[in-house]
Amino acid sequence: MLKSQHWIPHSLYQKKLLNSLKLLLNSYRDRIEEYSCLIDRLFYLNLDNAYKVLSPYYSNTGRPAKFQAEILRSLIAMVQLRIYSTNNRYDLPIHFILPHLYRHDSVSAVIALSQLKTIYPEYNFSYFVADSAHDNLATYHLCNHYNLSPIIELNPKN
Repeated sequence: MLKSQHWIPHSLYQKKLLNSLKLLLNSYRDRIEEYSCLIDRLFYLNLDNAYKVLSPYYSNTGRPAKFQAEILRSLIAMVQLRIYSTNNRYDLPIHFILPHLYRHDSVSAVIALSQLKTIYPEYNFSYFVADSAHDNLATYHLCNHYNLSPIIELNPKN
Protein backbone atom coordinates (compact mmCIF):
# COMPACT_ATOMS: atom_id res chain seq x y z
CA MET A 1 0.00 0.00 0.00
CA LEU A 2 1.44 3.37 -1.00
CA LYS A 3 0.04 6.35 0.86
CA SER A 4 0.64 9.95 -0.09
CA GLN A 5 1.59 10.91 3.48
CA HIS A 6 4.57 8.55 3.19
CA TRP A 7 5.81 10.16 -0.04
CA ILE A 8 8.07 13.16 0.66
CA PRO A 9 7.29 15.97 -1.81
CA HIS A 10 10.18 17.17 -3.95
CA SER A 11 10.26 20.64 -2.40
CA LEU A 12 10.64 19.15 1.09
CA TYR A 13 13.35 16.77 -0.17
CA GLN A 14 15.27 19.73 -1.60
CA LYS A 15 15.05 21.62 1.71
CA LYS A 16 16.25 18.58 3.67
CA LEU A 17 19.11 18.00 1.24
CA LEU A 18 20.26 21.63 1.45
CA ASN A 19 20.09 21.59 5.26
CA SER A 20 22.11 18.36 5.37
CA LEU A 21 24.71 19.76 2.98
CA LYS A 22 25.05 22.92 5.06
CA LEU A 23 25.70 20.84 8.18
CA LEU A 24 28.28 18.67 6.42
CA LEU A 25 30.03 21.33 4.34
CA ASN A 26 32.73 22.32 6.84
CA SER A 27 33.78 18.75 7.61
CA TYR A 28 33.25 17.13 4.20
CA ARG A 29 33.74 19.86 1.61
CA ASP A 30 35.99 17.70 -0.59
CA ARG A 31 33.51 14.79 -0.63
CA ILE A 32 30.61 17.12 -1.41
CA GLU A 33 32.56 18.63 -4.30
CA GLU A 34 33.55 15.16 -5.51
CA TYR A 35 29.88 14.14 -5.70
CA SER A 36 28.52 17.53 -6.78
CA CYS A 37 27.22 16.26 -10.16
CA LEU A 38 25.30 13.46 -8.48
CA ILE A 39 23.99 15.82 -5.79
CA ASP A 40 22.80 18.21 -8.51
CA ARG A 41 21.01 15.42 -10.36
CA LEU A 42 19.26 14.22 -7.22
CA PHE A 43 18.42 17.79 -6.21
CA TYR A 44 16.61 18.42 -9.50
CA LEU A 45 15.13 14.95 -9.92
CA ASN A 46 11.49 15.55 -9.13
CA LEU A 47 9.80 12.25 -8.25
CA ASP A 48 6.41 13.75 -7.40
CA ASN A 49 4.87 12.36 -10.60
CA ALA A 50 6.35 8.93 -9.86
CA TYR A 51 3.91 8.61 -6.97
CA LYS A 52 0.98 8.89 -9.38
CA VAL A 53 2.54 6.38 -11.75
CA LEU A 54 3.57 3.83 -9.11
CA SER A 55 0.66 3.95 -6.67
CA PRO A 56 -1.72 1.81 -8.80
CA TYR A 57 0.85 -1.02 -8.69
CA TYR A 58 0.74 -1.24 -4.89
CA SER A 59 -1.70 -3.48 -3.09
CA ASN A 60 -4.49 -1.81 -1.12
CA THR A 61 -3.94 -4.19 1.77
CA GLY A 62 -1.13 -4.69 4.22
CA ARG A 63 1.32 -2.32 5.78
CA PRO A 64 1.94 1.00 3.99
CA ALA A 65 5.18 1.24 2.03
CA LYS A 66 7.43 3.94 3.42
CA PHE A 67 10.45 5.80 2.03
CA GLN A 68 9.68 4.84 -1.58
CA ALA A 69 10.94 8.12 -3.08
CA GLU A 70 14.08 7.82 -0.97
CA ILE A 71 14.62 4.25 -2.13
CA LEU A 72 14.25 5.34 -5.77
CA ARG A 73 16.77 8.14 -5.24
CA SER A 74 19.19 5.70 -3.59
CA LEU A 75 18.89 3.28 -6.51
CA ILE A 76 19.44 6.11 -8.99
CA ALA A 77 22.50 7.25 -7.04
CA MET A 78 23.88 3.70 -6.96
CA VAL A 79 23.47 3.34 -10.72
CA GLN A 80 25.09 6.73 -11.33
CA LEU A 81 28.02 5.69 -9.15
CA ARG A 82 28.10 2.22 -10.76
CA ILE A 83 27.49 0.51 -7.43
CA TYR A 84 25.52 -2.67 -7.95
CA SER A 85 25.95 -4.08 -4.48
CA THR A 86 26.01 -2.71 -0.97
CA ASN A 87 28.97 -4.97 -0.29
CA ASN A 88 31.86 -4.23 -2.63
CA ARG A 89 33.09 -7.84 -2.54
CA TYR A 90 30.11 -9.04 -4.59
CA ASP A 91 28.09 -7.79 -7.52
CA LEU A 92 24.56 -8.89 -6.81
CA PRO A 93 21.75 -8.80 -9.33
CA ILE A 94 18.86 -6.44 -8.73
CA HIS A 95 15.48 -7.58 -9.97
CA PHE A 96 12.44 -5.33 -10.13
CA ILE A 97 8.90 -6.35 -10.93
CA LEU A 98 5.79 -4.22 -11.12
CA PRO A 99 3.00 -6.63 -10.23
CA HIS A 100 -0.66 -6.11 -10.92
CA LEU A 101 -2.55 -3.92 -8.47
CA TYR A 102 -4.60 -6.72 -6.97
CA ARG A 103 -1.76 -9.22 -6.61
CA HIS A 104 -0.66 -9.80 -3.02
CA ASP A 105 3.03 -9.35 -2.15
CA SER A 106 3.46 -13.03 -1.36
CA VAL A 107 2.30 -14.01 -4.86
CA SER A 108 4.68 -11.46 -6.37
CA ALA A 109 7.53 -13.03 -4.41
CA VAL A 110 6.82 -16.43 -5.95
CA ILE A 111 6.99 -14.91 -9.43
CA ALA A 112 10.11 -12.86 -8.64
CA LEU A 113 11.99 -15.86 -7.22
CA SER A 114 11.14 -17.96 -10.25
CA GLN A 115 12.26 -15.17 -12.59
CA LEU A 116 15.51 -14.69 -10.65
CA LYS A 117 16.38 -18.35 -11.01
CA THR A 118 15.72 -18.13 -14.76
CA ILE A 119 17.50 -14.82 -15.38
CA TYR A 120 20.52 -15.48 -13.13
CA PRO A 121 21.17 -19.25 -13.24
CA GLU A 122 24.86 -18.66 -12.45
CA TYR A 123 24.05 -17.21 -9.00
CA ASN A 124 23.51 -19.40 -5.97
CA PHE A 125 21.26 -17.42 -3.69
CA SER A 126 21.39 -18.39 -0.03
CA TYR A 127 18.76 -16.24 1.66
CA PHE A 128 15.30 -14.86 1.03
CA VAL A 129 14.70 -11.70 3.07
CA ALA A 130 11.12 -10.43 3.21
CA ASP A 131 8.56 -8.60 5.27
CA SER A 132 5.61 -10.11 7.12
CA ALA A 133 3.45 -10.33 3.96
CA HIS A 134 5.58 -13.33 3.03
CA ASP A 135 5.06 -15.18 6.32
CA ASN A 136 3.02 -18.03 4.86
CA LEU A 137 3.47 -21.71 4.28
CA ALA A 138 3.71 -21.42 0.49
CA THR A 139 6.67 -19.03 0.73
CA TYR A 140 8.47 -21.32 3.17
CA HIS A 141 7.89 -24.28 0.83
CA LEU A 142 9.22 -22.24 -2.08
CA CYS A 143 12.34 -21.30 -0.11
CA ASN A 144 12.84 -24.98 0.70
CA HIS A 145 12.40 -25.85 -3.01
CA TYR A 146 15.07 -23.30 -4.03
CA ASN A 147 17.30 -24.23 -1.06
CA LEU A 148 17.01 -20.71 0.43
CA SER A 149 17.14 -19.84 4.10
CA PRO A 150 14.13 -17.61 4.76
CA ILE A 151 14.55 -14.51 6.87
CA ILE A 152 10.97 -13.35 7.15
CA GLU A 153 9.36 -11.02 9.65
CA LEU A 154 6.64 -12.91 11.49
CA ASN A 155 3.09 -11.83 10.77
CA PRO A 156 1.15 -11.52 14.04
CA LYS A 157 -2.08 -12.44 12.17
CA ASN A 158 -0.71 -15.90 11.29
